[in-house]
Amino acid sequence: MSDNPKRFPHAMTLKELIIYIVGVILIGLFFFFVRGDTAGRIVACIACPLMIGYLILAYLKERKADKNAEIKNDQMIDGSYFESSEWHESYVRYINEHPFERPKYSNMKKDLLKRFQRREYMLGMIFFFF
Repeated sequence: MSDNPKRFPHAMTLKELIIYIVGVILIGLFFFFVRGDTAGRIVACIACPLMIGYLILAYLKERKADKNAEIKNDQMIDGSYFESSEWHESYVRYINEHPFERPKYSNMKKDLLKRFQRREYMLGMIFFFF
């Protein structure tokens, strides 16, 4: 991959993944044998394997995203990413689908403040307290 390991900080390394899996297994064993009731066995037999599966899935997705980011970053640095026909096609499609918006108010800060003062946002914020 990269010669500089701190180029893209990893969310989880393989060593951390193993430590998390061992920790989840120990928690599952605790709930199964020490607690021993129905809720403890449900946690040990259902929730713990689901957590382990989620940790493995998150690790694999993070590794794949890091590889793609490394490739894309190298292409951006040497300029070949912006010269590809796929990039030009998707850029033109994006520009056509998302035209430039003019702010309705005098500056960007006022425009953003007014957008978040809509009635549905205010109702959602008030609803949160109830």
